[in-house]
Amino acid sequence: MSDSSLPAPRPLRNYGAWAFYWLPLLAWVAFAFALSTTIGGYEESIRLLYAVLVFFMPETITPPLHTIYGSIHLLRRGATVFVYAGIILLLIRALQAGATRLTRRTLAVGGGASLLIAGADNAVRFFSPRRHPGWDDFAWEAATMLLVVAATALFFAAKQWERDLAPAPP
Repeated sequence: MSDSSLPAPRPLRNYGAWAFYWLPLLAWVAFAFALSTTIGGYEESIRLLYAVLVFFMPETITPPLHTIYGSIHLLRRGATVFVYAGIILLLIRALQAGATRLTRRTLAVGGGASLLIAGADNAVRFFSPRRHPGWDDFAWEAATMLLVVAATALFFAAKQWERDLAPAPP
């Protein structure tokens, strides 16, 4: 057997670059999963909010659930937006791996992941006590993440436009 028939050796992968781009995403997803499985319903959110309020204002009294339900709902929705936006931004960052031009593949994967995550979160509600799935939750979460994908695309377009307009170095 001659040496020319042997396959060429594969180049070593740069695991440091892989870790730099993918480990933050994996850590954020693990954090999001831990939050979603440990934080209970609205009563638990009230207890956490009350602990924070007492820390900053010791004279705070325990509010009844029905009086601050709307505030807790907005707080929980805001946390959901923050967590899911972080997942999508870190996914786009990992897929881009430092590239300066946003690829269509990255946009497609980001959009698909947005729909998949929103659908998976809504499906989990079927099996969670005191949580009810609904199209409004799916629409809210999917719209939030798709807006993050669109904002990222606009950011990359603006940066490209900025690079195109920059004067050439002497």
